Amino acid sequence: MSKMKRFIKALLANPFRFKFSIENGGVFLDIGIVWILLMFLLVDCSVSFNDPVNSTTPCNKYNQCPPPPDAISDTLIEDPISESSNQLVHAMINVESRGNDSAYCESEKAVGCLQIRPIMLREVNRLLKRSGNEERFSLPDRWSREKSIEIFDTWRSLSHPDDSDEVIARCWNGGPRGWKRTATDRYWEKVTAYLYENEES
Repeated sequence: MSKMKRFIKALLANPFRFKFSIENGGVFLDIGIVWILLMFLLVDCSVSFNDPVNSTTPCNKYNQCPPPPDAISDTLIEDPISESSNQLVHAMINVESRGNDSAYCESEKAVGCLQIRPIMLREVNRLLKRSGNEERFSLPDRWSREKSIEIFDTWRSLSHPDDSDEVIARCWNGGPRGWKRTATDRYWEKVTAYLYENEES
């Protein structure tokens, strides 16, 4: 009987055996086929869990990470500001990011041309749900200029339908009571400067 046949016969004879011994300075491990199969399964599972393609682990606690270079270039080319967008959002984009669609502020987790934070996105989705609208925005949408403006317009129409540009801009910068906070005065001054600049041009 060949060595291979004897080895297979030994494996099948006692598939659950497990023996570990040290003899003559060497380490010997005698295991059955059941343990071999279990080891293969564990190795296979560990590979699939650490596969970066299939992993669902977020880049950080906000489930976001900066996009790859090709995604950034696509955003810059395919998502220009639409002509229907008003002067206010143009001015705010210049103040927030200087028109940079791939802007990213690590300290505030703010993303895109309008520097939208996760808390603002959650608020917009909450407003949509309350209004009976089934549309929802996702964190990656913030990298798109078109989507960022859509998020802003949705927030403005549902939260500040009749408010002035000043109230809208200062609340965008400082939260629900931003128009009352002196901390947003400088922000509004910057937005106003761009508004006047566009009017003169």
